[in-house]
Amino acid sequence: MQRAIDRGEIRPDCDVETLALVSAAMVAHRTLLLRKPVDRAFLISVLDGVLLPAVGLAPHPALAG
Repeated sequence: MQRAIDRGEIRPDCDVETLALVSAAMVAHRTLLLRKPVDRAFLISVLDGVLLPAVGLAPHPALAG
């Protein structure tokens, strides 16, 4: 994410550290507590539903589905 900020692709005021912690926590919760796999669908849902909106971007249409 820091490289995307450096390239001007996402807002410079994004809290990179918090977003990294949130995404890691979501993966840990899914694997350790829910005992579900971290599959492509889950990762895309995290990207589209959490990370991209948090940095001010819309979901990427090529990754949908």
